[in-house]
Amino acid sequence: MKKPQASLTPFGKKLKIFRIERGEIIYDMAQKLGVSSSYISAIETGKRKIPETFLSKLQQCYKLNSSEYESFKQAAEKSISSITMNFNTASDAQKDLALSFAKKFDRLDKKTIEEINQLMKRR
Repeated sequence: MKKPQASLTPFGKKLKIFRIERGEIIYDMAQKLGVSSSYISAIETGKRKIPETFLSKLQQCYKLNSSEYESFKQAAEKSISSITMNFNTASDAQKDLALSFAKKFDRLDKKTIEEINQLMKRR
């Protein structure tokens, strides 16, 4: 019986396609970025968070232009499964807003999500 394949995150898909287009296997990319093959694989499948330094390393090693970098950044944002917020310098109003949003996040309808996104883009 075949083992089920781990599904790739949006970032993982982008990274894999990027690698294949350059004729590289995971090992090749890992060597260039100074990490292990299993590290790359874990990032692709979402088993490991994408460190902030990973994108800049990728940009430096592969000389990504700003458009390519932004595309990877957006894919990384879509691959996030959890978010940690630091409230050390947040006001009470900011804390209340974040907690209120988190509590209702699962119940937001598409229209409300679009309205919030538009509001955030204007700020």
